[in-house]
Amino acid sequence: WIGIPARVITFWAAYAIFPFVTQFLDQYVTMEASQLDEVVSKFGPGISILYGTFVSLTLSILYNRQQQIQDFVAQEAALITFT
Repeated sequence: WIGIPARVITFWAAYAIFPFVTQFLDQYVTMEASQLDEVVSKFGPGISILYGTFVSLTLSILYNRQQQIQDFVAQEAALITFT
C-alpha cells in the first residue's frame, strides 16, 4: 500500500464512489437545517485538526525520505571518488 499505483487507485475509487454513497444515504438520513448546523459546528473543528495532523505527518515522512535519499546520494558520490 505504499506504492504510487495503490494510492492513485485508492484516491480514484473514493472519488468515484462518493456520489453513489451520498445518493444512497440521502434516502435514509434526514435532518433539519438546524441539526445539520449543530453537527457541523461540533465536528468541523475536530475534523480540521485531524486533517491538519494527517497532512503534517505526511509531509514530515516525505521530508525524511528526501533527506535519506540525499544522504545516500552523498555517500555514493563519496565512495565513487575514492575508487
